[in-house]
Amino acid sequence: MTAITTTISLISINTNYGLVTGGIGTQEVTAANENVKRVIISIAMPLGGVLIFASIVVAAIKMIANANSPQKRSDSIGSLA
Repeated sequence: MTAITTTISLISINTNYGLVTGGIGTQEVTAANENVKRVIISIAMPLGGVLIFASIVVAAIKMIANANSPQKRSDSIGSLA
C-alpha cells in the first residue's frame, strides 16, 4: 500500500513539475485580469444596482402596507439599512 501511494505521489509531482516549468506569462495574467474587470463592470455592478433598487421598493411597499402601525413601520424603515 505504501509503495502504491509513493508511486502515485511521485507521478503527480513529476506531472505538476512539467506543468509549472511551462509557466504563465504576464500577458496571460494581464488578459485574465482585464477579463475579470470587464465581467465585474458589465454584470456585477448593474446587478448590484438592481438589487439595491428592489430592496428600496420592497421597503417602501412594507411602509405603505404598515401605515397604521408605527412599530411595524419603524421596522420597515430599519430594514433599509
